[in-house]
Amino acid sequence: MVRRTGGLWRWAGLMLWVGGWAFGAGACTQARALPTATATRPLPTAQVVRSTPTASPTPTETPSPTTPCLDAQVQGPPEAEYEVLVGATQTHTWQIVNTGACPWEPPLATVALPDSPWPGGALDVTAPVAPGETLPVTVDVTAPAEPGDVVGRWTLRTASGDLIPVTLSLRLHVIPPTPTPTATPGPPVFVQRQVDVKPGDSINFDDETVEVSYGYNGPDDQGLGHVGDHVFFVPIYYWPPDFADCYHAPYGSRNALLNPHWMVGQAFCYTTNQKRVGALHIDSYYIDDKGTPHLVLTYITWAAERK
Repeated sequence: MVRRTGGLWRWAGLMLWVGGWAFGAGACTQARALPTATATRPLPTAQVVRSTPTASPTPTETPSPTTPCLDAQVQGPPEAEYEVLVGATQTHTWQIVNTGACPWEPPLATVALPDSPWPGGALDVTAPVAPGETLPVTVDVTAPAEPGDVVGRWTLRTASGDLIPVTLSLRLHVIPPTPTPTATPGPPVFVQRQVDVKPGDSINFDDETVEVSYGYNGPDDQGLGHVGDHVFFVPIYYWPPDFADCYHAPYGSRNALLNPHWMVGQAFCYTTNQKRVGALHIDSYYIDDKGTPHLVLTYITWAAERK
């Protein structure tokens, strides 16, 4: 039951006053129903995306470099070095291998590089130098009239004018002449000759037992090996020497001349198994049409024995 009294609404039951307004809940007030719980939605199922790995591209092989048409390699040191007297002539031979893919067509020539004091010149070659073949290249130079060091450099040129990529160097240590000592008469020459030897050949420097043999195991493994107990070698820087030069040379232990084809133009004193004294000069080195190497030597043996 509601009554209005003095501008107020009054409930028969409990009265609540809020801000000048009265709210009441009587005994007949109907209870409110609790809200129905809303059903919980299931969480979405996680989606697993599987990616197919992309295969790595197969690496391409790097193509192997091709052999150049013109190429060369020097057997042994590309720079030769000598000590010579002023005005002396020096000869040197290099062994050049054709490592390119093309033959070298004759006529071939050496070409002096800038600042070289000696010119180039034609080579005595009549047939093409095929890939893999070896070409001997020899130069003859004259030392200047003043002491000091001088260097010549050359390359090679084919018939078509193409330059072969190789550099050949010859360094001379030019020294002044020494005062000539009073000559002492020496013994007579026992034997003097020039020989052309090939691998397996031996040389007898006098008239009894063999002194050296020419051994060959390959282009860079060859030599004049001593035979016997009294064979010694000492380098000298001029040719020909006299008996006194080789008699007083500082001989040491027994030795051999290793790779003498790199020593063309050089000279050596020696002693023989009979204790005689001599000297040899390496004149040249060449390979014949059958591929056999040859060493050309000149030697002199004096008659007197060294004590």
